[in-house]
Amino acid sequence: MYLEDERLTPKGLEIVGQALFGKERWKSPLASILGLQSSRIRDVVRGARPSPVGWTDEILKALEEQSQRCLAAKEAIEREMKKERE
Repeated sequence: MYLEDERLTPKGLEIVGQALFGKERWKSPLASILGLQSSRIRDVVRGARPSPVGWTDEILKALEEQSQRCLAAKEAIEREMKKERE
């Protein structure tokens, strides 16, 4: 079974939300990438409803995209620092 087929727990949703958007005010931006109102995210976090299976794939894509952007920024900074030393 792949992660895309799994539901995120409230804690899992919090972990990815904070990883993507920081420890404060992550629910609205996460809801935005899922095309939802932030109340849906808040409902899952407080345990009022389960997260839909479909959210997992979208969130995994967002994490991968963020990872790629961070890696590209790291590489760009390293190139810039190398130029400064030359």
